[in-house]
Amino acid sequence: MRKIVSTLIFTFFINILPLVFKPELLLDYRAIIILIGGLTMFLTQPAFSLEETLENKKTDRFSILIILVASGVSVSSSLVEWAYFGRKNFSLFLPALGIFMIAAGLALRISAIITLGKFFTATARATKQQILVKKGLYGVIRHPSYLGAIIVMTGVPVLLNNRVTLFSTIVLLTLAYSIRIKNEEKVLVSIFGEKYVRYSQRVKRMIPHIW
Repeated sequence: MRKIVSTLIFTFFINILPLVFKPELLLDYRAIIILIGGLTMFLTQPAFSLEETLENKKTDRFSILIILVASGVSVSSSLVEWAYFGRKNFSLFLPALGIFMIAAGLALRISAIITLGKFFTATARATKQQILVKKGLYGVIRHPSYLGAIIVMTGVPVLLNNRVTLFSTIVLLTLAYSIRIKNEEKVLVSIFGEKYVRYSQRVKRMIPHIW
C-alpha cells in the first residue's frame, strides 16, 4: 500500500502537474507512454521509505533522495519544455527512438532487479546473508539497474523531441547515480573486501570495457 501511495504522489507531481495548463496533452500518446514507464519503474522496485533512508544515512548518504529529485526534475522539466517551449517540427524517428529507449531501459532495469532479488534495496546498505552477484547482467556491468534507469529517463526528452532537457537529464542522472555508486561500492568493499576489488577491476560500472 505504501508503494502505491508514494507512486501516485510522485506521479502526480512529475507527470500531471507540469501539464496543468495544457490538460489536453495528458491524453497525448507521448505523455501516456511516459506515465506508463514511470509507473512501471516505481512498481517494480522497492518502495521508498523515509525511515529506511534515515536508518541507512551513514551508508546511503541520502543518495536515494538525490536520485528521486534528479529523476523528478528531469521528467517534469522535459514535459514543461515539450508542452510550452517545444519545437514545432515533427519527426517519427525521435518518438520511435524514445519509445525504444524507455522499453529497453525498463527491460534492463527489471532484469537486474530480478537477478538481485532480495538483495536489491532502495538505499545503499548491507543486507543479511549478503552475497556478491556476478551472474547474468552483473557479469557484464556492475550496475545494470542504474544504467537501465538512466536510459529510461534519457528516453523521455528524446521521445518529446527536446534539446535542453536532453542535455540536463544526462547530466543530472549521471551525477546522481555516480554519487549512489560511490556510496554503494564503499559498502560492498567493506563487506567483500578484496573479492569485490577484483570483481570491479574485471567488470566496468555501466559501460562495458569503458567505465
